[in-house]
Amino acid sequence: MMKRWIECPISTLGLLAVLLVAQTAVAAPLRDGEPTGEAGVRAWLELQASGRQAATTPGQPGEAAARVWTRYLESFEYPIPETYFEQQDGFVSE
Repeated sequence: MMKRWIECPISTLGLLAVLLVAQTAVAAPLRDGEPTGEAGVRAWLELQASGRQAATTPGQPGEAAARVWTRYLESFEYPIPETYFEQQDGFVSE
C-alpha cells in the first residue's frame, strides 16, 4: 500500500511539470509592434500569400517529388468504400 501512495504523488507531480513546460513553450512572447488577434492572423495570411519569406530551395529533389506526385495521383484510382469493417490488423473495407 505504501508503494502505491508514493507512486501516485510522483506521477502527479511529473504530469504537472510536463503541463507547465508545455504551456510555456506554446505561449511564446510577442515582439513589440507585432500585430495580434485578427490583425495578426490577416498579417500571417498576407505574408503566406505574398511569398516574401518563401524558401528558395524546393522541399524534395525532383525524382522524389515526381514519385510522390505519381503515388498521390494513383490514390484516386480506387473508389472510396462506403463502409469499413474493423479487423485485428486495422481497418479493411468489405
